[in-house]
Amino acid sequence: MEAANLYRRAMEMSGDAKLRKLLASALEAAGDLSTAAIEWRAAAGEAAAAGEAALSAELFEKAGRLGGQTEEDLQQLGSLHFAAGRSKEAADAWSRLARQRLDAKRPSEALEVCEKALASLPGNEALTMLLARSHLDLGHSKDAAAVYERIARGCEAKGDVNGAVAAYRNVIRLDN
Repeated sequence: MEAANLYRRAMEMSGDAKLRKLLASALEAAGDLSTAAIEWRAAAGEAAAAGEAALSAELFEKAGRLGGQTEEDLQQLGSLHFAAGRSKEAADAWSRLARQRLDAKRPSEALEVCEKALASLPGNEALTMLLARSHLDLGHSKDAAAVYERIARGCEAKGDVNGAVAAYRNVIRLDN
């Protein structure tokens, strides 16, 4: 472990994400998964600081697979994927964050995530559904109905009759 400590000090002096990736890989191979996750996160931060959004997102994903993803990780991951031009992956990260907040009974925070994410990714279906659920959990039935109506119109435009019917059913249920 002394070698790892010396290597870590050298990396901290260089600030090179690629060197930290090597250490994280070695720790992971040695079975020290929690320390490897910390190093993957640190490498992701260094890559982000160097303007390498795609690499940073990849490293955050690796850290998450080993040590779970915090809400901060998911927010950062969504932003990094978006900056790298990966809108599907950005929406996935932000959707996971909104679901975590809904599951934790924090719908106002989930609503905020959805609104911010939809500003960058307008029309994303998963985020729009989570926006409706956030409104419902907050007791904002009129706002939820408006979101479901928007979903229904989008489904109609795509020719998705079943999706449109399901969304309109939610509108009717909420209007009563």
